[in-house]
This record gives sequence, C-alpha cells and structure tokens, in this order.
Amino acid sequence: MRRALLLPLLVSCATAPPPPAEPTVVSEAGVVEIAPGVTVEVAPGWRLDKQDNLLIAHAPEGGLSLATVIERAESGEAAVHAAWARVAPDMKWPEQAVRHPPARDGWDEAVRVEYDVPVAEAYVVLAMGRRAGERWYIQLARGPADLFDRRGAQLA
Repeated sequence: MRRALLLPLLVSCATAPPPPAEPTVVSEAGVVEIAPGVTVEVAPGWRLDKQDNLLIAHAPEGGLSLATVIERAESGEAAVHAAWARVAPDMKWPEQAVRHPPARDGWDEAVRVEYDVPVAEAYVVLAMGRRAGERWYIQLARGPADLFDRRGAQLA
C-alpha cells in the first residue's frame, strides 16, 4: 500500500516545473540578452527577473516594472494580450485606446495600447509592441505615476 502511494507522489514531483531563477540586481548599466540575438539595455540598480523569452525589470524603489516579452501572434493586440497573460494574468484595466503608429527603424509593424486607469489611482499602465517578421516584441510598463516621472528616461 505504501508503494502505491509513493509512486504518484514521485511522478508529481518529477513533473513539477523548475522554480524561477533568483532575481539579479544590475550593478552597472549594460545590455541583457532575453533570447538569442535579442537584447535590452538596463540601468544600474534595477532588479531583473528573466524567464524564457521574458525579462521583467523592477525599479530600485519597487512598484514600477517594465516587462519585455517575445510573442508570436496574428496581431499586435493579440500579442499584447498574450504578454499580459504571462506577466500579470490579473490585469484589471480595460483598454482605452489602441494605436498603430508608423513602423520605422527596420520594424514591420507597431502597436501602442493605453489603458483606462482612474486618475485618482495615480498609476500608469502602457503596452507597446513592435513586430519583426513573425515575432512581436512587447513592452509592458506599469507603476505609480510619480515613479514614471522619476524613472521615465530609463524606460525609453
């Protein structure tokens, strides 16, 4: 009887996903690779959580984050939805505006999504995406408005 109970336990332990990697704190400005050939610049002091085709940079003060996600999708809007599903499945703000700015600098297509966040919350939520070939490179930014004012240049 004990062996029968132990086998399912071993099987469930063997198939559990690996724990996420420990976050790293950037000591000096530099370039971080998200996927082969895909890099982003990161300012010193930011904490990084890196997974497959996903990098989340957290401001030193906390509260403000910028996620860079690589997705394959039929449209920019679909790629943004898929990126939010990976980064923040409980994302609660409705879309306020979806814009398609001109693609430039070698990109095939671009999308920008703004969200309807009540002014009283003093919170900013944005999604930006650029497509090259079949891949969308999505950036999801969210955090308190005062931190966006302070750290905005590091997000550009």
